[in-house]
Amino acid sequence: MPRMQIGVVCGSGRVNSQSRRLADYVAQQLVMDYGVEVHLFDLAEMALPAWNAEKELLHEPWPSKWTPVSTQLAGVQGFVFVVPEWGGMAPPLVKNFFLLCEQNELAHKPALLIAVSDGEGGGHLIAELRLSGYKNTYIAWIPIHVIIRQVTQTLSDLGLRQDYLSRLNDGVRCLVLYAQALASVRQRILEKHENAFGQ
Repeated sequence: MPRMQIGVVCGSGRVNSQSRRLADYVAQQLVMDYGVEVHLFDLAEMALPAWNAEKELLHEPWPSKWTPVSTQLAGVQGFVFVVPEWGGMAPPLVKNFFLLCEQNELAHKPALLIAVSDGEGGGHLIAELRLSGYKNTYIAWIPIHVIIRQVTQTLSDLGLRQDYLSRLNDGVRCLVLYAQALASVRQRILEKHENAFGQ
């Protein structure tokens, strides 16, 4: 039986960001504690093109830049999004990513949302992505979310500060359980409504 695959999306536009450090930490937890196969999608490193109408016509750079990513996303059963709050909002790379996922790559797959703030923010980001992130993507945000505040002080070389660990562990555990439970549900939904989603 193939191992479950979980995608970890790092939404920062900065290379070697605090969000990437946290994404690596979560990926390691998923592998060590749950034995899943992790696919890391670092949007800063991937340098995906901005969505435009050429994508639907499959003109370059879409076949070479996006098609391999879309195929990899399609094979994943659940997601963790590690997203920094910039000016009270999600970074543009994250919004662009959701626009690109219009072929059911995320549809009816559970996702854990982790907001990252170098200050005391994070709540606006959670509200924004819960409000609009599912539109057309049909991603299924799980009820629990995590906000990591003061991330520079919170995330040390030894890992997360203890008071954040319980919430993060609960979120990751719930995500894995949702991914297991929703696999057959997603299959049945998409079979019944073939080509109905992502339009």
